Amino acid sequence: MGDWWLAFETWLAGDAWVISASLLLLHVVTSALVSCHILLTRNNVRASVGWIGLVVLSPFVGTAIYWLFGINRIVRRLAQPIDAPRDDREFFDLSEPMTLLVNGDEAFPAMLDAIAQARESIALSTYIFDRDESGMRFVEALAAARERGVDVRVLVDDVGIRYSRRPVDQDLIASGVSTARFMPTRKLSLLGYLNLRSHRKLLVVDGAIAFIGGMNIRHGNCLRANPASPVQDVHFRVCGPAVVPLERVFEEDWEFATGEAVRLPRHDTPVSGHQGRVRAIVDGPDDGVDRLQWVFLSALCSAQRRVRIVTPYFLPNEVLINGFEVALMNGVVIEVIVPRRSNLFYMDWPMMAVFERLVPRGVRVYLADPPFDHSKIFLVDDEWCSIGSSNWDDRSLRLNFELNLELVDRDLSRRLHALVDRKLAASRPLPVEELSGLTLPVRLRNRFLRLFSPYL
Repeated sequence: MGDWWLAFETWLAGDAWVISASLLLLHVVTSALVSCHILLTRNNVRASVGWIGLVVLSPFVGTAIYWLFGINRIVRRLAQPIDAPRDDREFFDLSEPMTLLVNGDEAFPAMLDAIAQARESIALSTYIFDRDESGMRFVEALAAARERGVDVRVLVDDVGIRYSRRPVDQDLIASGVSTARFMPTRKLSLLGYLNLRSHRKLLVVDGAIAFIGGMNIRHGNCLRANPASPVQDVHFRVCGPAVVPLERVFEEDWEFATGEAVRLPRHDTPVSGHQGRVRAIVDGPDDGVDRLQWVFLSALCSAQRRVRIVTPYFLPNEVLINGFEVALMNGVVIEVIVPRRSNLFYMDWPMMAVFERLVPRGVRVYLADPPFDHSKIFLVDDEWCSIGSSNWDDRSLRLNFELNLELVDRDLSRRLHALVDRKLAASRPLPVEELSGLTLPVRLRNRFLRLFSPYL
């Protein structure tokens, strides 16, 4: 024991201080460089302070975490210029009323029929494409279209496609369908991209018809078939000039994922007397970051009478919470419908932390009974609405690649309000007394998990 301790003291007196000083110097230099990178690349003050604190106070570990999850490495450049650049300020006319498709029972037959009628091109982008009964119907329809000589391309997110034990892209590739994965996670160089996913759901056929919304391709959406895990959802059929910006979104995503420049056909569709106007809101962790947040905030602050939201996950950030508070001060009635029980149990707890703040201030929250409702609807007054792939959380608004449509359309707004009325009838209000009765451990759990909302 004496010899061992003597050797240890000798080591301490010798090289240990040199190693410690070297490590300290390395940490100071590394944290200083990383902090400079944070200051130059991040605009959110609170996020910048948090990252710098983590890097400085957690030597090397904080730097590693920032390298994995804090750096935006997404740079998207097109090899060839698009015929007309995408302008997110541009509104398009609807050539006919937009078709509301409720659940896979209505959406999937309409989409499969459009695929069956395709003559030139099919462009499909989705997050989840399950290899189940409904998914295989799409595989067969896409393969048949390819056999007819139709140019078929399918883009599936690399995380979303793994929901099936055997990825469906193997069947698509075997059928000769051009298929790609969005940001494959198996590549070490993309380790930091694991948290950045394409959540978009888009089908464009012949440059004339598009389907957009929040619905994945999985059999659980077909409620009439009594699936094991039923999911409610909505999708929409779009025709006319509004299809053009949606084509541009797919073209950019396909070139980013594959390096192949593709130009889908453009067709001029006569505009009828329908008064609807629409624009695509393209959001993502690249140059599109915060666009949906700005649109949502503007809509909240412009509301005159009522705001209605249907969403599976409700974790708005501080900016949007301020928007709700402004709307409430203006006397606007705000109704939010969320599932009584989420498909992700850990999402219910941080949502309760948000409700603790908003319900006492006047936001009316309703809990919808099963089946789980994955619908994404945002209505303001009687003519403005937003539909698409985005949820009300930081994952959608800051990390995911999302695609929504902003519409000024009284006809669609009327039909969506009627749908929300039916959902309200099948929900129960969340009273403030229930929130005030939560125990201290439950409240602490809820608020602690809310700290991780961007990564849930």
